[in-house]
Amino acid sequence: MKSTESAAQQATALTRHFKTHASHLRIDTLQRLIDVLLAMIAARSVNHHDLSTHMPGISTPQAKKRRADRTFRDEQLDMGFFIALLVVHLPPGKVLLSLDRTNWEHGETPINFLVLGAVVHGFTLPLIWVPLDESGSSHTYARM
Repeated sequence: MKSTESAAQQATALTRHFKTHASHLRIDTLQRLIDVLLAMIAARSVNHHDLSTHMPGISTPQAKKRRADRTFRDEQLDMGFFIALLVVHLPPGKVLLSLDRTNWEHGETPINFLVLGAVVHGFTLPLIWVPLDESGSSHTYARM
């Protein structure tokens, strides 16, 4: 999408794209996904509170936040859907893969993932991620 396109043009382009590549999506799921993706671009964030101010409609920010929450919990938008969606956009030929453990804290709760990504134009595009129980691996047995 070009940055000069209006939000309506971007939404139309995304709708066309998803109807071609993900024709199995329910219309409500498709619309929520497009709204959230455009909000992510506008907000430059994935934080649901930040997204709510960029989502269309006259609903309250709390209602828009709940709409973003529902989008990420939608059973149609599972890991398989996103992998299939991302893989078709990888450059042809060999792809450099990255395997990395990442962690951060959500309040007092540590969050840890093992992530397999494809490196594209210097950025890693996450393809598969698995939550880890351990916050780190300080010995060989834990790393295995």
